[in-house]
Amino acid sequence: MKSKKSLVALAAAAILMSGLVAPSAGAVVTAPSAPRSLKGTATGTSGAVSLSWTAPSSNGGSFITDYGVALSTDSGATWSGTSWLGSTATSTSSTAAPSLTCTNVGVSATGTGCRYRAYARNAIGTSAASAAIKLWLAPTAPRTLLGSPTDSSFNTVALSWLASSNLGGFASVSYRVDASIDDDAFSPIELTTGLASQPACTGTRSCAYRVVALNGAGASPGSNVLTITTTPGPVQSLSAFTTSTNLGNGSAGVDVRWFVSTIGMAPARYDFQSCSAPIGTLTPCSTELEWSPTTPEAVAAGSNPTTSRRVCGPGPSPLVTCYYRVRSVNSRGGVGAWRTVDIRPWAPFNVHATPGPTVGKVTVTFGGPSESGPGANTGTTLKRYHLWQCLTADCTTSSGWSDTGISAAYPPVAPSTTLPTGSGPYLLGVTDCAANTTCNYRVVFTDGEVPANLPSLPSAATVTVGAALTLTTPVNGASLQS
Repeated sequence: MKSKKSLVALAAAAILMSGLVAPSAGAVVTAPSAPRSLKGTATGTSGAVSLSWTAPSSNGGSFITDYGVALSTDSGATWSGTSWLGSTATSTSSTAAPSLTCTNVGVSATGTGCRYRAYARNAIGTSAASAAIKLWLAPTAPRTLLGSPTDSSFNTVALSWLASSNLGGFASVSYRVDASIDDDAFSPIELTTGLASQPACTGTRSCAYRVVALNGAGASPGSNVLTITTTPGPVQSLSAFTTSTNLGNGSAGVDVRWFVSTIGMAPARYDFQSCSAPIGTLTPCSTELEWSPTTPEAVAAGSNPTTSRRVCGPGPSPLVTCYYRVRSVNSRGGVGAWRTVDIRPWAPFNVHATPGPTVGKVTVTFGGPSESGPGANTGTTLKRYHLWQCLTADCTTSSGWSDTGISAAYPPVAPSTTLPTGSGPYLLGVTDCAANTTCNYRVVFTDGEVPANLPSLPSAATVTVGAALTLTTPVNGASLQS
């Protein structure tokens, strides 16, 4: 517990600091130091203020006789004359001193608010100014910027936002819309006092926007950034399936179908490319050089779906499948990402026909494919390999080919029961081919999908001669017995 003597000393020091006692005889007397810790609050747009401060750290050796306050209406460039309060109280307000009312806050375009600083004086003179305070501030950021294109052309974007939650003490604020086109730096494009805008969007890839609130004291931080993507997204639900098989030349008619992207501007056209994959290709269509030159595809009426009729094969012998890829291109040249699909199932390969095992017969084997298509492989939808033959002199058209009725289930059951991987050979069957007659064969795979039961691209053709009776001439001294 402090002694009575200590308490008296503390009280005397406090009185001396407040400037309420005269200096001791013989002391050097100067003007006081500046008031400290000036604080204040502004009352909205009326310009009313309340101020408080702490007494100077030194009264200069003479008690404080008065405090005064000056204000600036031009951000501190110039200051008014000091309004002396005629009091040693360390607080005041514009109610007690009307000259402290800020008259520069009514309109955001012209008002900048007021700044204040305090002075102390004693019998010798006036202190330096306290640190200035700014009671009208820049607004807080606009909130919840939202927007979307006004139509499919993306020429304009409808933006809306919520007002700044704090206008900084001003009557109103204005809002500046900034834009960044194709990831360039943000730049101002519009000034408005409302909470909505419809700026232009000219970006090939994107148009980004933000909103900044402005008052006489300055600019707020930016709102959230809203980005409108103009680059088309990938096409949707890309598929490729055979619609016909030409056993004469080993090609297949293909429908490639896709739906419009759900991202970015509506496409003005599509870019289309194809790639043929021969057997033995470990990474088919993995380089740009393997793809065909780009051809344009028109957007289907109504935008969905777009179908491109194509032919897969003949080509590198033998083909396994064809790959296709499609991308969207908007009217500004913005290009979406490629989306790729291959025909499923792939063509059987390594088809071989050999004479035998008996007169007028041939045996057919094959090596795959390893890609069997999307269809099921259960119940009545079994995937199968089907043997087709041509026994005529002209096998260059489909009319010369017929289904032998011989097929093998997937996976093959003899001689191997493993899934086809291309190693094979797998036995397809034995079929008729008259002795000494030339016969041509192809294998087509069906993936079992109902109702289409989609066929593969035909395998390469193989040719053989039907097995015939052979006579073996006995060696000297031997005989033939039936």
